[in-house]
Amino acid sequence: NTLINFSDDKIILKAGGKAMVTMEEKGSAPHEVTINDGSNNIDFVVKGNGSNEGNPLLMCDASTGRVGINGVGSPECELHVDGDVKIAASSGDTSLIVQGTQDVTLGLVADTDNSGGEDQNPSLYMSQETSTAGAYQFLMGLEGTANLSYTGSYTNQPFILSLNSEAHNS
Repeated sequence: NTLINFSDDKIILKAGGKAMVTMEEKGSAPHEVTINDGSNNIDFVVKGNGSNEGNPLLMCDASTGRVGINGVGSPECELHVDGDVKIAASSGDTSLIVQGTQDVTLGLVADTDNSGGEDQNPSLYMSQETSTAGAYQFLMGLEGTANLSYTGSYTNQPFILSLNSEAHNS
């Protein structure tokens, strides 16, 4: 039950009776290489050379539907990247859109490994304020606290947010 099946314009690699890889030249482009064509619990792994913690370089976990990149062998969410991510456009506008059918929070937290001995890190969060329809909230400060915050509501007017930074002693 382990074989290479050659048919018209298609090659199927099977191991243990499971279709691991299918290569197909379709009637017109785009042609297709499919991993896990039988919808089995078969992970797809691309090994790296070990630099930049890149093993595995790419991990597609069939049982969870999650993808890990650059050394993430057990992704904790749908896309889990260990390292920098760059979004750029060669011309025109560039966008990062975080969208969901429920509440969405976008958070940026610096220095989470606490390498300097600190236990709270600079952070910025933006979220929908759930208690009021059409409201939003901005939080800036230390991880887990909000030294500066703003809550407002959407009124179809231009929105400008200005936060003044002041030194606070605690």
